[in-house]
Amino acid sequence: MPPPTGHRDGDAVQASKRERGRVAQREYRKRHASRFQNLQEENQRLKNAIQKISQVASSTERRGQDLEDAISEAVSIAGIQVNDQSPAEETSSSQDSELVSLVDPPPIREILSEQRTSTNQSETESESLSQGSQSSLTLDRQIWLDTDRLVRIYDAPSDVLPFLGDGLFTIAGCLYWACTYYAITLWKKMKNIEEPELSDQSRFDRMFNHSKHLVDRDFLMSIAQARLDFRKKGYIDRIHLEEYHAENEAMGEVHTLLQQEYADKNETLQWWRKPQEVETYIKQHLTADELVELQQILQAAVVQPPVPVGPVGQPDIAYTPNYDSYVARVKRRQETETLDRTLPTGFPEKLVSDLVWDGRDLAKSYDWDYYLTEDDLKELDEGLRSFKALDVPLGQISQETFVLPKLHDTLRAISREIHQGHGFKVVRGVPVDKYTREENIIIYAGLASHIAPVRGRQDHLWQGKPADVVISHIKDISREVDASRIGAPAYTAEKQVFHTDAGDVIALFALGEAAEGGQSYLSSSWHVYNELAATRPDLVRTLAEPWASDEFGRAGKRYTLRPLVHHQPATAKAPERLIIQYARRQFTGYWGLPRSSDIPPITEAQAEALDTLHFLAEKYAASLNFHKGDIQFVNNLSIFHARGGFKDSSEKQRHLVRLWLRDPELAWETPEVLQPRDTEQ
Repeated sequence: MPPPTGHRDGDAVQASKRERGRVAQREYRKRHASRFQNLQEENQRLKNAIQKISQVASSTERRGQDLEDAISEAVSIAGIQVNDQSPAEETSSSQDSELVSLVDPPPIREILSEQRTSTNQSETESESLSQGSQSSLTLDRQIWLDTDRLVRIYDAPSDVLPFLGDGLFTIAGCLYWACTYYAITLWKKMKNIEEPELSDQSRFDRMFNHSKHLVDRDFLMSIAQARLDFRKKGYIDRIHLEEYHAENEAMGEVHTLLQQEYADKNETLQWWRKPQEVETYIKQHLTADELVELQQILQAAVVQPPVPVGPVGQPDIAYTPNYDSYVARVKRRQETETLDRTLPTGFPEKLVSDLVWDGRDLAKSYDWDYYLTEDDLKELDEGLRSFKALDVPLGQISQETFVLPKLHDTLRAISREIHQGHGFKVVRGVPVDKYTREENIIIYAGLASHIAPVRGRQDHLWQGKPADVVISHIKDISREVDASRIGAPAYTAEKQVFHTDAGDVIALFALGEAAEGGQSYLSSSWHVYNELAATRPDLVRTLAEPWASDEFGRAGKRYTLRPLVHHQPATAKAPERLIIQYARRQFTGYWGLPRSSDIPPITEAQAEALDTLHFLAEKYAASLNFHKGDIQFVNNLSIFHARGGFKDSSEKQRHLVRLWLRDPELAWETPEVLQPRDTEQ
């Protein structure tokens, strides 16, 4: 049988998929025309909203003036008052340059220590916010985080991620983070410190030319105090690791000068000291209706992933399962339908095997970790050097070209565990940082070839040209690629629900791990089947019937009819087996790849079956502590896998490398209905 193959949704998106995403986006905008106008109209409404706040602020005294100035700064950063440029040109410039000029800046080390706080600082901090400031924020924090049309600034450093999670990141915070970085660069220019120009120096120059706040000592002092306040409240718990030349002189001298200036005037800074003060002030000067109106206006500028559009009659079901909707559907069907309480002919009432396990207590009876020993690592290093000495293409990595004399037997035992035991194993301890990216891939493919030597094709194209692509990089690309081009959750930071892939064995190598989250989950599909067979045999029948699996235009196909569960009776050569193969997004759509509108909708029974598979898999899942340098091998024919949502940082990014593998010696028989999937992809 040809090697198992599949398709990778990622950088190389076929033209038909892109068009489908564009159609979905157009339909989405039509349904929400009252809130999502064209970009020029949105910008105009946003200008009006900011102007309204400015007018309110201008009617007050000192604090109002500060707010007015700050909002003016937001207007400048948003590009609303750029000279000699029409709104249409602003839109084009902003979009075209986003991935080029708006790159992450060098990290800035926290240099304002608590010891630099003046005696007046404690008095300032002790002053409570104005009445009502302690109430919860009303405006959605995503409004203030919009980086496309409101305040286009650099991302906040990783040490404030907990602060963002608290939902207090307002316009004040946006301006603060921007100016913390810009202030240092400004000071460098003022002091004429000789240092190579930054790659984005032209952007800094434009900023300085129209931003009075960047040369306003009042504002610089206030943001310095904000930094200290955030740090003392625990929102910033560590300094940046990399030093930025001249920063100590820059912020330190600014802090000292401004502190003295305010001491001479017997004044203390009270505005901009805490981000929530901005919202508190707005709430004091707008009516409840005006606040709602402002929220609606600003929300129209928040970037949202496109909502999948399905065929007529499609049940109310999304890629991310909703438990309340699931429970309601179960109740409704049981009350209104007559459900068949018998299993399909020949299907077992119960599967008995090591492949049947409950992840909640599996660790008590099964050790799924294999830690590479020093001898193993030496052998892998020798295998790497020997392969490189051959000077052959990477596609020729095999047991013969990547020889592991002693480790081979251990890896073959792991393959038997994957095919005949519990179905998965984690090989831990590859020293990723010791090697180059290419060397890590060679070691990964070489080691994997001793577990399952056949690598399956995951894509037909490489850099737009026909190719047999057998490796896939799994990481969050949602910040670099438009949402309409992302058709699979693997390439976002969102939660990935339980599913299966296209290969016999799924291998994942962690080149990097996330700063937060991204847990890997496995669940025995055989255990899930046993519970369904005992409690909901009607859903087993539903899973065994043909489903219209969306092909999203791949290879000219609209959809393929196939069941999700496949029963294989015992033979003289193989025991009884059951295979569940499905990917939820093929029935619900996802982001830029909605379920096609010209194919049959799924039924209510199928919608319930999808949710039941997920929630049972989630209930009985095992959580793997998957770290950098680990390789996970999973029997894709008997195990569901999922991933938790995650957050990357400038220091840590989740980056997995995927292989689809097959071991001809131990491989399970591929159901006939799945063979076209293997050969056509």
